[in-house]
Amino acid sequence: MWWRSASFILDKQQNDAVPKLRNPPDTLTPPSPPPLSMTDTLQNPNPQNNISAYYQTRAAHHAVVTSDWLAQAQAAAGSDPDGAPETAVPTVAGKPFSVIDEFNSWRRQPDLAEAVAAIRALAAVIRNCQATTMMELEIELKKASDSLKLWDTTSISLTAGCDLFMRYVTRTSALEYEDFNSAKSRLIERAEKFGEISCKARRIIAMLSQDFIFDGCTILVHGFSRVVMEVLKTAAQSKKLFRVFCTEGRPDRTGLRLSNELAKLDVPVKLLIDSAVAYTMDEVDMVFVEQMEC
Repeated sequence: MWWRSASFILDKQQNDAVPKLRNPPDTLTPPSPPPLSMTDTLQNPNPQNNISAYYQTRAAHHAVVTSDWLAQAQAAAGSDPDGAPETAVPTVAGKPFSVIDEFNSWRRQPDLAEAVAAIRALAAVIRNCQATTMMELEIELKKASDSLKLWDTTSISLTAGCDLFMRYVTRTSALEYEDFNSAKSRLIERAEKFGEISCKARRIIAMLSQDFIFDGCTILVHGFSRVVMEVLKTAAQSKKLFRVFCTEGRPDRTGLRLSNELAKLDVPVKLLIDSAVAYTMDEVDMVFVEQMEC
């Protein structure tokens, strides 16, 4: 049985809309169709006089097409191609999960470094992801890590924290011998320990640096660093007499924040504009800067 194709229906609608001006008078009988040749018979085994052989042959390669189906196809073709349903996003308390918002929530804690905040934000990704294999989990973490890096491209601590945690995920051989749920729990536990390790390392650095600070020394610092702040705080609590030159640190003015914290500890501090560092360098005994905040 020969079915009508979509092209035939379109052409038939167009032909029906054209006024029938070329039809001969009713008194004249239409000419009889020419006899079919052997070739046409082989190509079209079930010929129909009112449908051309082209459309009959083409209909053999298509499914059944109705007018309703054609209307739906035209409506779908004219719709927005971007209207495809989006993939499901994990929700937390009725809101879609965002690794940027999670990072900012951890970042607001005064004693938590940016690197640790990034690691704990990635741990939250592990908790809320729908992955069922380690490969899917690594892909989700890679996307979240790239989002954090692009959010603040100037933060070395943020980039280092993301890279450090991703290296642990991809290169820890112990995860290969555990089931997936145990591996997720182990990654989350490891992320929590990063904060403890960071605070412990900060205290150790502050204790070891006290041998370099002597009474009457002048220290130059640049920007706000929790480690440098812990070093100076420990020295002030040890009753050491020193003064601090602090650069302003534009455009975010992180040096102003550090100078305010030192003023609360009754440490003599002098706030400098960034271009005045060379002018005061002769008075400086040592410079405290931090490569990566911990």
